[in-house]
Amino acid sequence: RLKYQFQEGVFSVPVTGGDIRQLTDETHLLSDVDWQTNDRLVFNGRLDDEFRFWRRDLRTPNGGVTLVSAIGTDLPSQFSISRPTGQIAFSAHGPDLNIWSIDLTEPSATATNWTSLISTPGQDLAPSISPDDSKMAFRSDQGGHIGLWVSKRDGTEASLVDTGGMSPSVYCWERNGRGLIFSPQLEPGLYEASISTPHKPRRIIDL
Repeated sequence: RLKYQFQEGVFSVPVTGGDIRQLTDETHLLSDVDWQTNDRLVFNGRLDDEFRFWRRDLRTPNGGVTLVSAIGTDLPSQFSISRPTGQIAFSAHGPDLNIWSIDLTEPSATATNWTSLISTPGQDLAPSISPDDSKMAFRSDQGGHIGLWVSKRDGTEASLVDTGGMSPSVYCWERNGRGLIFSPQLEPGLYEASISTPHKPRRIIDL
């Protein structure tokens, strides 16, 4: 049998030809798939808040999927299964994005004009300067998952903002600069995360 992925689904077909069988009925993002045995497939997909490994047993025609491992990543993974040992070798896509600054009042923007502000092994992106020009917020997965961080404007003294375990997709500063308004990736509504007085995020709008 062959396995292949099409339109966020996993299908199988005999190598000699024949009927195509759809193995998953999910509307979630999928990345890679491999055989564990002749009767079991494992795929990497975002069925919850992260890309994880899931198993589908072909011996059960209308069966569902089961979680193989709780290991999760924010971005898709590619993997291969060792059948004798059952171990998975996988790689997670994660570009090394950093945050830089440049002085626009300078007459020319040469490479030497760029100054590194935030540089971690993960993704650092979406910087936003506070209304009073003293702080900078940004999104980063340097802690293992995408979160909101706030630092001084020069990138020093960065600290993680409490988003209640939710992964922010878009955000902005409050007008007074005392907090951030963000929209979670998998939760409805808008939330306020305080950076002045520690407390859990507060839902302010239901969407």
